[in-house]
Amino acid sequence: MVYKQGEVQLVKAPADTKELLKLRKKLNLEVSIAQFKEMVKNLPCTVIEKMTDRQFIQLLMTMPELQGYLLFLPNRKVDTGFGAWCAYKGAAEQREKAAKADKTILEPKINIADPLHFVHLARLLTNGDMSVMNEINYADSGSASNFFHTHKQSFVERGIDTMSDLAAYDSGKIWLLGLVDILIKHGYACELDWKADIEEFVWAVEQLFVVRAMSLPVNSFGLFEDDDVELWLTELNKNWQTLNFCLLQIDINSDSYVLIPCLLHVFDKVMDCAAEANLNIFCNLGNLEQS
Repeated sequence: MVYKQGEVQLVKAPADTKELLKLRKKLNLEVSIAQFKEMVKNLPCTVIEKMTDRQFIQLLMTMPELQGYLLFLPNRKVDTGFGAWCAYKGAAEQREKAAKADKTILEPKINIADPLHFVHLARLLTNGDMSVMNEINYADSGSASNFFHTHKQSFVERGIDTMSDLAAYDSGKIWLLGLVDILIKHGYACELDWKADIEEFVWAVEQLFVVRAMSLPVNSFGLFEDDDVELWLTELNKNWQTLNFCLLQIDINSDSYVLIPCLLHVFDKVMDCAAEANLNIFCNLGNLEQS
């Protein structure tokens, strides 16, 4: 039997962030919501690089709500007959023999991230709060393993029981989640589910240390309960600019929002540091006017 193999393109995308999050989850895409938003700005865009026409049909049968969003573009034929199966089996046996002869090829690659970027980020976002810096400075040792085990309880609460639960022992992900949990623990950041209602949003932001210390207003800008987190953030940032603050999002590649206030005069430094650490930190406002 011969199947067509090709790629799957996204030809239509919802403008609503909630629906984008659902779509990303259904397609099992390993990209952040910020990256996904960039991808869908210029449709069509490839979301699955390799799939057969049969698999594509099965996908639409399993999730018919995806019809109209996706397009299958074949680029070659795949022979699944007996001869092709024998060739595939022979190649698989050769790969298995090679793997046994050299076990090192089975070991995951390690993505080593510089922990000092995350230490610097913590210093910028907390104005060098010593309680935060003393905890994040465990990263100075440079060992993701040491940092993971020191903060293991926080990782376990996120469903990460061992380092191997993080893709390819990604030390960047370890530093990022560690930093986020430390910022939340000390009241500098909060984490909200994407479907949080307006009461949850207002309460969480009002509890933040910087918001309380600087008396930053939260629920006085006509926020509408029928809107979502994205719109509340946009409205809040428009008004906080005059107070020399903005509310940033730290992308941890999940359906939740991690929010943290930031002084506008360190905004550029925060963004530069995030870029060096390969993080996505963004603000729901096109152009921030810095004072």
